[in-house]
Amino acid sequence: MRRVGFHGGYHGGREGVLDFSVNLNPLGPPPGFPEKAAGCLEALERYPDPEYKELREELAGFYDADPDFLVPVNGASEGLFATVIAVKARSIVTISPTYGEEDFRLLASVLSARVSPHIMVENRDKFRVDVDSLLDTIRSLEPPVVVYMSNPNNPTGSRVPQNTITEIAEEVAEKGVLLIDEAYEEISSGEHQVRDPPTGVVIARSLTKYLSLPGIRLGFLYTRDAELVEKTWRVLPPWNIGSLTDCAVRLLLMDRKALSSFIRETSRMVTAERNRLTTILRKAGYRVYKSRANYLLLRHDWTTSVQLVEYALKRGIYLRRADNFWGLNARYTRVSIRRPEENDALIRVLEDARLDLG
Repeated sequence: MRRVGFHGGYHGGREGVLDFSVNLNPLGPPPGFPEKAAGCLEALERYPDPEYKELREELAGFYDADPDFLVPVNGASEGLFATVIAVKARSIVTISPTYGEEDFRLLASVLSARVSPHIMVENRDKFRVDVDSLLDTIRSLEPPVVVYMSNPNNPTGSRVPQNTITEIAEEVAEKGVLLIDEAYEEISSGEHQVRDPPTGVVIARSLTKYLSLPGIRLGFLYTRDAELVEKTWRVLPPWNIGSLTDCAVRLLLMDRKALSSFIRETSRMVTAERNRLTTILRKAGYRVYKSRANYLLLRHDWTTSVQLVEYALKRGIYLRRADNFWGLNARYTRVSIRRPEENDALIRVLEDARLDLG
């Protein structure tokens, strides 16, 4: 039986096209990774440490975190689900549009919980959180409550400022946790250190995106709530991180200077290309929302996302439909940021689409 995932299907993984539907590092994996991975092949013959002590130490050292409050997970998605289960959430609030909304709905149905999407306000070229309305929603819900946000937001690219996060966290702390998915933080800011989370906040990080290694599933959760850390360990399966991933990523993290430089280089290139694409596509007639991530949300009132995706695919470009995100409709499509020459190909197709479909 084929699993029906987010948006009723899958994106990415198409061969023979330029794939702008996935948000991986356009520079590819860090230099030297194949050699490091090859040196870990004998790790496949043994089970990993079930407590991942060395991996946690390396992650904590690189991210300036406390290893005792850090939980490695098999990709950030596992961490999001594990947090909801560990909290035994009765109510889930998603700050939408956002990643994984349908998956949260499925999880809530298993837990007999309630999902309440809080739709962000679209204001010209950006999306923002209506904080007063969100706080009213939180107060009305049955605890325990998990409030989930992606920051930078996927798919809009917007960032929730720290003072807003603090205000939300203070309200949620009385009833549950604020779960912040920072999967694109490194690419967004060029920095990697984890901000020390206040009470009631869980940070989820992913290494998959900036390492451009979707086949190596690794992320981590970070919270100062020792009791929640213990509960999260209990709901995770044993050996949730494979031996090869454990070994190879530890070797990458050990060379902190090189990996930090790689992250900064990535952020510089993505920022330059994002600004260039934004300017050109706006001139071509698209509404392009302000983004802090390695993707852009486009609005095109003259055609549907289905039509635009099909048009681009015939030209060898694969885009990401955004019409099934909560709060969006058939007039939205998301595109990732790739290398300059690949972005040039995207520009040509989108300029032609404006003429041919408009």
